[in-house]
Amino acid sequence: MNLSELAGRPVLDLATATNVGKVADFVVDPVTRRIVGFHLANVKGPEYWLSWDAMSALGADALTIDHRDVLTEPPEHGRGLRAGKVIGGRVLTDSGRELHNLADLEIDPDTGRITALIIGDHPMAAEALIGVGRYATVVVDPQK
Repeated sequence: MNLSELAGRPVLDLATATNVGKVADFVVDPVTRRIVGFHLANVKGPEYWLSWDAMSALGADALTIDHRDVLTEPPEHGRGLRAGKVIGGRVLTDSGRELHNLADLEIDPDTGRITALIIGDHPMAAEALIGVGRYATVVVDPQK
């Protein structure tokens, strides 16, 4: 599943059977190479952060949570990939070469682990990911 498929997906509170918001952005940890959480939009109140571990399920049509109380204020280190212009931004190798822009990330919907980076039209193994920043995403140079 690509992260772009999650954008706009509703988040449903199972306890009240209500829509509490929708996925607006994603935060990843480049060290563990997994999604750590989501910034939500259309949420009432200051709590618009959903940690991956607080989610009940990631289904084909929605994310579910047990109760709205699992939403919190976002962590300070939680800059989103879309807001930070990482998606669509430059990709540099550890050798200093610029590749195509980062088009998307492929993830395992059960674990949140990144399985591939989509650079231009081409997938690159997630193990190549070194860092994610405002200036660029850094990967191991495939020509080494």
